[in-house]
Amino acid sequence: MIAILPPTQACLERMMARDKVTIEDFGIPGTTTEFTDLLADAFNDKFHGEWTIDDLVQHPREAMIFCDRIREGLKNYNIPDDFILRSLMNRRKNPV
Repeated sequence: MIAILPPTQACLERMMARDKVTIEDFGIPGTTTEFTDLLADAFNDKFHGEWTIDDLVQHPREAMIFCDRIREGLKNYNIPDDFILRSLMNRRKNPV
C-alpha cells in the first residue's frame, strides 16, 4: 500500500518554479549527474530494449512502481514521482 502524504514545502515551491528545484531540496546525496546516472541505470536494468521513457510515463502504474523502487533504493521517501521522471527525461534530452 502506498501512503499519500501532504505536499511538502519543496513540493509546493516546485509547482511554482520547476527549474529552481535541485536534488539538494530532497536530500539526495551526490551530484545531479550521479543522480541521473542512477536513474538511467535503473531504467535500463528494468526496461532495456522493451520501453522508452515515453512508454513509461504513458503507463502511470508502472511509473509509480519505478519511482517507488528508486525511493526505496535511496532510502529517501521524499522524492516526488514527477521529479524522478522529469530528471530521467532530461537525461534523455541532454545525454552525457
